[in-house]
Amino acid sequence: MSTLAADARLASRAESRAHSVARRRRYWSSLGTAALSAVIVVWTLAPLYNMVLISLEPEGDVFTDHIWPRVPSVESFWGVLTQGHWYLEHFWRQFGNSLYIGLMVTFFALLFGSLTSFSIGRMRIRHGWLVSNAALLTYVIPASFLAIPFYRIMQNYGLANNPWSVIAALVAFATPYAIFVLQEYGRSIPIEVDESARIDGASPPQVYLRIYLPLMAPALVAVGTYALLLAWNEYLYQFLLLSSKSSMTVPVALAQFLSSDQSPWNYMMATAIIYLPGGLRALDGQRAVPVPRAGREPALQADGGQHGRLRWPRRERADVPGRPASSCVAAGGSRRSSPSSCCPGRFRQFRPLSPSTGC
Repeated sequence: MSTLAADARLASRAESRAHSVARRRRYWSSLGTAALSAVIVVWTLAPLYNMVLISLEPEGDVFTDHIWPRVPSVESFWGVLTQGHWYLEHFWRQFGNSLYIGLMVTFFALLFGSLTSFSIGRMRIRHGWLVSNAALLTYVIPASFLAIPFYRIMQNYGLANNPWSVIAALVAFATPYAIFVLQEYGRSIPIEVDESARIDGASPPQVYLRIYLPLMAPALVAVGTYALLLAWNEYLYQFLLLSSKSSMTVPVALAQFLSSDQSPWNYMMATAIIYLPGGLRALDGQRAVPVPRAGREPALQADGGQHGRLRWPRRERADVPGRPASSCVAAGGSRRSSPSSCCPGRFRQFRPLSPSTGC
């Protein structure tokens, strides 16, 4: 008995020692993670803080060794908003050009990408994989190598100093990525949803508009965010293709500040800070789209005679005693499937079986 008691005490001591070692290891691991996170946060926010610091300095007193300006001034922000500096004579027009180019690039990238992915993935056109692979192959060539050819092409077509030349170039760069992402995301949508809609008489445009696009909403937001930020931060093609101050965008206009011997750094940083919220708003837009949880597939429900709207299926329940079973269940189907998978015709509500047709 004494030997068993000694062994039990030794085992408990070893177990407590292992627990203390594991506790210390977790503590030091958490401490190291927190320290590394703090370093990364400071490293990331330091340039932004420096931008704010310079923008609040009075003109002529930009580079100082103070952590905070001794006399903070919002003169530079007011000068940007009122276009009070000669570099900022066309600021709001340039801001509108940036917004217009970003929205057009986003729209056309989503349009061409969704139509191409729908044609290849859902309509299953012959040799569709060649289209998607050839589009991705264009990323092998760096975009900077194509700048001069794009400039010559736009000159030949009379689109020099025209925002549509930049839109055409950026759409060409954003569309292959859009096709790839939308095509991969579309594989998670059951093809039976499209087939049931076609049985009910839906045409390909109706399937695309009423079924495909609503189910692709999360991927569309992700691709749209990428396309918008690509156009919002682009500099090379906007610098080459847009020359006049009234047609250029804000990134190109910011570079004009460096053309003088004494650059107004406070105005430049204030302009960049005012221009920044557009990109942040694009990133924040991703949170507005709900992503369906795993294990829940969409089903088609009717809303009265037309091609119906998409709703998530309700939980299955047994038929009410004394009433006939629904047509789909009686035909061996599931309540989670479309009514059209059992009874042809328009999208219908579940209804009792007909004694004559059984549907």
